[in-house]
Amino acid sequence: MPYKPPVPVGKADPLADMDAFFAQSLAAAERNDCVVTALCHATGADYPAMLARCTALGRKPNRGVNMDLAFTNKALAPWGLKAQPKPLASYAPGLAERGRVPTMRAMPNLLPFGTFFVFVYGHVAALIDGEVVDWTDGRGHRVTSVFEVTKD
Repeated sequence: MPYKPPVPVGKADPLADMDAFFAQSLAAAERNDCVVTALCHATGADYPAMLARCTALGRKPNRGVNMDLAFTNKALAPWGLKAQPKPLASYAPGLAERGRVPTMRAMPNLLPFGTFFVFVYGHVAALIDGEVVDWTDGRGHRVTSVFEVTKD
């Protein structure tokens, strides 16, 4: 069964309230924090807790961080989660055969269930049950890779 992040008790559903994360990011005076935001959405953690976790793993203030598989799994470990690469051929075989890649606009239809990190050049977004939780939703950014989030 696909993993779905919990909605924190007494908090708004992170899928429904992108403005709350944007406000927390502004309050922390952070930029280039797509990794922090994507991890928040995937785990259900609040922004300050995930920012602290990413900082402990080497993220510098106002700097992006390479969200490779090792970093991602270290960040997800306290929540009992892990990430694993999802090959293009497993969710878009027709595109893979033709040597093409999907865009962010197509991802909700290609992966309608589960929790994923979707990478485009220089950015990452969370895709949860077919909803891109990011400003890239519905845009034509080409996907470079996908990690599936599962329980450890």
